[in-house]
Amino acid sequence: MYLHGSLSGERATAVIKREVHLVDNLAANLLIGVDILAPEAIKIDMKNELMTLGNCKGITVPIRVTPRGGRTKVYVRASKRTIIQPGESQRIGVTAKALPTDRDLLFEPDCPLSFGANGGLATLMVDSHFNAVSICNATPDPITVQRSLTLGYVTDFDEEGAFPAEPSLAPLALTNQRLLLHDSPQDQPLEPHLIAGSANPIDSFNQAYLSEQFLISTLDGLQSTLCNGIVVYGDSATQQALIEVCSSYPSIWGSPGFVHLPVEDYMRVPLIPNWEEKAKFSSRVYPLSQQAKDLVDETFDKLHEQGKMVWSSKSSPIASPIFVV
Repeated sequence: MYLHGSLSGERATAVIKREVHLVDNLAANLLIGVDILAPEAIKIDMKNELMTLGNCKGITVPIRVTPRGGRTKVYVRASKRTIIQPGESQRIGVTAKALPTDRDLLFEPDCPLSFGANGGLATLMVDSHFNAVSICNATPDPITVQRSLTLGYVTDFDEEGAFPAEPSLAPLALTNQRLLLHDSPQDQPLEPHLIAGSANPIDSFNQAYLSEQFLISTLDGLQSTLCNGIVVYGDSATQQALIEVCSSYPSIWGSPGFVHLPVEDYMRVPLIPNWEEKAKFSSRVYPLSQQAKDLVDETFDKLHEQGKMVWSSKSSPIASPIFVV
């Protein structure tokens, strides 16, 4: 390695014999690590833009110090209107202003839409060619992502706590919602900045979304969790079969609540003839304190508001006592 500089006002060339690696199109032209700086007693003077080579009679070599510039923060927006069905994952195109090419970048989700407890966008390590994100809808309703909707922003990547991870762990990078493992304390969110490591982690992550296998697997591989919260058990073939069945009926796996069924689909309980005369009922009102009565009224009011309870227009011979625990 030849470094041209000066010594006592005269032109001089320093020669360093070390193992080096040639890299095509390296933006920095030359990278010198501590494994060379320390043994060669190289000192760098940032202020005067000089490098002094101690083991080469003190030859000084001019260097150029380029300020990094301001911190990057570029907003990322959807490039077109997209409808994401319940339980579905889609990769959608995004637009952003020109991104810098001289640094590592991080996409941080910051979207006003709610995609469910186990859905959303993921934190991703990206580059200047970033042009798409994957979104998982873990709600029971379709979600419309309007054109130009802000999905997040790209900033400089300077995360000290990140580490390589398998692509199957990509769901842990979700930041739109709090994603919890089943055996984790319910008040402890997972660390959001996990980057899936592979030859092309972003494509692997998108493929995980698009194949509906957005999973968290246990160590023994016999349990997996879909992005909509469904837990499947069994070997690989069994899990795949169950995943296909669950993905075929996304509307079934929505948030629990009141199900609106046609009257003809109501479950009917056959009763014996003249049951009113043969049955003996006790409809005594369970005694409650005033505080307990207020709590019951408050609970019933909420059920009325949700359409889960209606007033009876006539008395019923069958009643269940209400009490507060």
